Amino acid sequence: MFFYRIFLLILDLKLLTASHDNTLANRQQENKYPDVVSCLKAIEDPLLTPESPEWTEAIKPYNLRIAPIPAAVITPKDVKSAQDVMACARLFPGTRLSPLCGGHSFVSYGLGGTDGAVVVSMKSFKKIQMVTPRVVRVGGGVLVRELTVFLLNNGGLQWAHARGSEVGIVGSAIGGAVGTASRLIGSTLDTVVALDIILPDGNLTHATAEENADIFFAVLGAGSSFGIITSLDIKVFEAYPNPVTYKYQWDKPTLNQSVMTFKAFQDYGINQAPPELYIRLGTALPSNVRYEGVYYGDIKQFEDIMKPLLSQLSPPDVANATLCSVLKADNNHLLFLPRRAVTYAESEVTLSGSLDGPPATRPSAATYTNSLLTFEPIPDNTIQEFMSNLMARSEEKKSIDFRMQQFFDLWGGYESYNSKMTAKDEGTYAFPHTKALLVFRADGVLKNATNIGAWPSDGISFVQSFTKPLFDSQKSPRSYINYRDSAYTEEQWSSRYYSDQYPKLQQIKAHLDPAGIMSANPQSIQPSPGGV
Repeated sequence: MFFYRIFLLILDLKLLTASHDNTLANRQQENKYPDVVSCLKAIEDPLLTPESPEWTEAIKPYNLRIAPIPAAVITPKDVKSAQDVMACARLFPGTRLSPLCGGHSFVSYGLGGTDGAVVVSMKSFKKIQMVTPRVVRVGGGVLVRELTVFLLNNGGLQWAHARGSEVGIVGSAIGGAVGTASRLIGSTLDTVVALDIILPDGNLTHATAEENADIFFAVLGAGSSFGIITSLDIKVFEAYPNPVTYKYQWDKPTLNQSVMTFKAFQDYGINQAPPELYIRLGTALPSNVRYEGVYYGDIKQFEDIMKPLLSQLSPPDVANATLCSVLKADNNHLLFLPRRAVTYAESEVTLSGSLDGPPATRPSAATYTNSLLTFEPIPDNTIQEFMSNLMARSEEKKSIDFRMQQFFDLWGGYESYNSKMTAKDEGTYAFPHTKALLVFRADGVLKNATNIGAWPSDGISFVQSFTKPLFDSQKSPRSYINYRDSAYTEEQWSSRYYSDQYPKLQQIKAHLDPAGIMSANPQSIQPSPGGV
């Protein structure tokens, strides 16, 4: 039965890509170019090479620790131009394409991840249109901020997206894109209903859960390995008009206080947190621990929603002054209560960033990121060890301006208290993490770094020394694709990002992209060893 199912999968994939664009095929047969850059120049779209005056700024990475040097950066003006870029790649074996949208990859994968990629900037793909009253089509170059503003101006609508207003939608969506509203309406990936992608053979292909289903499956979790995504169709929702944003912070906490904020947070997520609540535990020890987030519900209910969590803890030292009133005594505990709710637009700015436009300067730093998705509660002894290490050692590299920052987000809630995030079964798409409890991220950040050589030789191992107890507490550790870890081996990233989905992805890769055109970065899906 297993081999029969694989046979059907391969047959289905071959039918999907049986026809080829004759024009592009003719171009392949009539190769008159000495190299791929010459071929790209013939497209007559904006092209940058190492000789271009804008080159240095164009290839500046978000993470200065990983600074690949591409072969070229081309900005196709439309789908036909992007197909021509793909045709050029086919003409020259070994060419690797890397689509670039927002450019916020933690490991510089928009620039290829390693030297020599042809970067395909999607800046021209900015079209946004409503295709139904509750589905919006976004081009492959649209940023979170741009779609949020469009929806606010077209009916005051809300959508599920990652935190970060300058993040590219396509790049974040194919890795999950979990954000403040995800426990209520899902991740971006959950809300994608259709997509258009230029496959390595040059064909523009439309995919849904019913049409070209295997392509749809592969793109939602591993899209950069399969083609150039030109648009996504995303479900949108009526925005909650007056959400409540909040922040509770404990300054210079004791070890016991720090441990209790974690235990209370995890227990609350398992047993009581409603889907309308987004909550993050930030651990900037020894300076502070904090809860922050947003509640998409009635402000009159907020006190009762938070009381089971806050009543377990000592009074916080800081609360957001614009959103919280004076302290109120309650059974010998002091609680901060919200003074007022905010508009939906205000909540977006508070938690995701400005909607007014791009920053004057593009932020960057040298960083290393490590992430963990938990599917079982973190034991008390592990919490104690983790917090103790942070309290004692997180500032060891302060003299070189190296700092640690960590946070835990309540993902979908546990089996005893489901949210929209846990509604999909694993296997619906390549992204296999919909039933996670928490997502954890640790960053080692070298502030004011100017080049890759400034990164300390033990920077990665230093960060991992803090996160190891958390990983060891999980039977089968998983990691969040959008928080990619550059230190992972293929065995680690294939299992931690894709779990049991990886063999199916390899089969699809072997058929759609045997030449590896869409394999620029080191964590691209590898074709199955036996091919198709």
